[in-house]
Amino acid sequence: MRVKLQYFKAQLKKAFKYFPQLLVGSIFLAILAGLFAYAAISFQTKESDEPIVHVALVTNNNEAYLDYAMGIITQMNSVKDLFAFDIVQEDEGYALLESGDVIALFILPDSMVEGILSGKNTHARIILSDKDPLSGVLMQEIVKAGSSLITSSQASIYTAIDVYNNYELYEAETDIVNFLNAIEISTALSRNSIFANHSLSETGYVDYPTFYLCAAFVFVLLISGASYIMFYSRGVRDLQLKRKSAGIGCITCALSSYTSTFLYQFFLNFLLYIGLSINMILTDSFSLLDSLSILFLLIILTFASSSFLFFLLSISPESPISVIVLFLITGSMMLISGCFIPSAFLPDGIRMLGSYMPSSHMQYQLFHILSYSNPLSSDMNISNYKMLIDDNCLKLIITGIIFFIPGLLSFYIADKKGGR
Repeated sequence: MRVKLQYFKAQLKKAFKYFPQLLVGSIFLAILAGLFAYAAISFQTKESDEPIVHVALVTNNNEAYLDYAMGIITQMNSVKDLFAFDIVQEDEGYALLESGDVIALFILPDSMVEGILSGKNTHARIILSDKDPLSGVLMQEIVKAGSSLITSSQASIYTAIDVYNNYELYEAETDIVNFLNAIEISTALSRNSIFANHSLSETGYVDYPTFYLCAAFVFVLLISGASYIMFYSRGVRDLQLKRKSAGIGCITCALSSYTSTFLYQFFLNFLLYIGLSINMILTDSFSLLDSLSILFLLIILTFASSSFLFFLLSISPESPISVIVLFLITGSMMLISGCFIPSAFLPDGIRMLGSYMPSSHMQYQLFHILSYSNPLSSDMNISNYKMLIDDNCLKLIITGIIFFIPGLLSFYIADKKGGR
């Protein structure tokens, strides 16, 4: 037992000896991953100050309430960020529609707002362009919604007036009409009281910066395993025979190699833990319970990533080819799991396969960790992480066990064959 402990300590000492080189390599990988994350975030979040589409509006210059009505319309949540209304002459509107500069031409009838108020409801002419079918469909849905809103508003107002007339409450009609109009206008401007708001994007319930920063960290965590090959070198055959004669078996070699890998992986995760703790202190959201929860989740992540690298390196030949193999396997796995390109853009088959990839679970574990580091953030739906140990944590633990056992088996087989 004493000899085994000495061997174990010697292997750990060897691992710490190469710490400076590994740290420099990790810094280089972090810079590379950071540049990738920055480029991806910049591409995905690039926005234009201009509305998406333009709509031509022919008013016939006789609409008394036009400015008021357009002011309401242009402030609706479903309109203000998508459409810009350009007031033009009718012939100019047709020309713009033909050239594709506008996606729709609205020709308003005379006294349209007065007609709505009186119940005449003279129809407006709406001509959609065939140049941009998707925008045309969107405009068509907006028009249907607007028409439905006007219909329901008129129905409520006319019904209230009839009720007040039946009870001869003529003097109170103005108050109830104003009250109902205020409710309908409020509904048109902000639908938050009726509909629940959900932020949906290609990256799910997290924003682009969070998504790609987590992907970059997983990339650094796994690719850094290329530097751990030194821990898995068994030396020449004479050294292996001497080791066996001293009673040092393959299990001791495997555990010492795994421990070295675990310590390096935990070091990278601990750097993340320090950064998150500093951020929690600066934002006055530090909590000892949350801090311990983050550390616990990072240990689970370390176990899974270390086991994955332990398995790959235990079956790889001790040569530069191992670095290439590790890079290709890790890169392909992250691509399939939707770390580089969000899963929403991938085919259904690849998306289903990617959900089982270890890198996918690792990235979701980082989402879990960030939810504890900033529980008040509006960029992350923390309701997805109500429990400290969720399904994803269990998947990571199972993943670690699944890869750790074959890694031990690989050491055993190689030891029986007398080395590689």
